[in-house]
Amino acid sequence: WVADIACGVGWSSIAIARAYPKAVVHGFDLDRSSIEMAHRYAAEAGVADRVRFEVRDVADPSLRGSYDLAVVIEAIHDLSKPVETLAAIRRVLTPGGTLTIAVPDEPPGLDPTTSPAAAIARIVYNNLLEGLVKLNMQGEIVPALAERYEVSPDGTVFTFTLRQGVKFHNGR
Repeated sequence: WVADIACGVGWSSIAIARAYPKAVVHGFDLDRSSIEMAHRYAAEAGVADRVRFEVRDVADPSLRGSYDLAVVIEAIHDLSKPVETLAAIRRVLTPGGTLTIAVPDEPPGLDPTTSPAAAIARIVYNNLLEGLVKLNMQGEIVPALAERYEVSPDGTVFTFTLRQGVKFHNGR
């Protein structure tokens, strides 16, 4: 069973059902008018027997452990509470279930030093590279790969102490 989280008007749920004829897809969204359109589109596409849509929060405890796969297509960046939503999605998955997130960004390359595209930061920095420090939700610099860091009194030397077990790209 597949849960399509923040499904909007249902195009992703319909596409999954068309691509996988044995799949049962449940689309969830909090916008009633989108869900009403999704019902209509699924019927027109001929997949309404395997695709169901609901105005429902995936944090609903009755959904716990119900899905083998959850997908979030182009929606994480729109959520008001993405961390809480991801935690709720983890709970609706069966043990060993999979979450797939599709991001609408396509960076021009993966080298963050060669392009000003905002997509690079979202794709590369958040998924491929991890910095010594990062910004927290309050905009403060906090340790990431570094356990701690110190700045010399004149501000010209930064000394980082790495967390236990951190390795560089070459395995050292």
